[in-house]
Amino acid sequence: MRASRLTRGVVLAALPLALSLAACSFSSKSSPTTPDTAIVTLLMGSWTSSGTTSVGAASSCGGFQWQVTSQNGDTVTGTFSATCGSGVTLDGSATGVSNDNQVTWNASGTAHIPNQADCPFTLNGVATVNGDTATLPYSGSSCMGAVSGTETLTKH
Repeated sequence: MRASRLTRGVVLAALPLALSLAACSFSSKSSPTTPDTAIVTLLMGSWTSSGTTSVGAASSCGGFQWQVTSQNGDTVTGTFSATCGSGVTLDGSATGVSNDNQVTWNASGTAHIPNQADCPFTLNGVATVNGDTATLPYSGSSCMGAVSGTETLTKH
């Protein structure tokens, strides 16, 4: 009988400790990762660059305009346009995926070439966002050949 009282005493003494440990294990469960909503919210709106291109420089573009109209998690989408050398204009859509202050982006659509048939274009890069300014290196191609450069966009 003495052994059963001792066992019961040990069990009763250990019960609060066991319940405390069980409560700790329930409270330490992690929550799912969520996107950095601050940068995604910052991206929403109109972004433009004041860059210009020279008439003969078909390998560079300027006057970027990215109207970010939609957000889903850490992904933003919208319309995109730019002006390249030799009077080429670009119209299409762009998508960006944010990670901290960087946005991996791509744009595609139609290149409108004076006195020639339109053709598809693609551009991509990794932008660095700092407040209302984004430094946007890009590279890509169209039927006119390769294009590359860096534009600085400002949010309006």
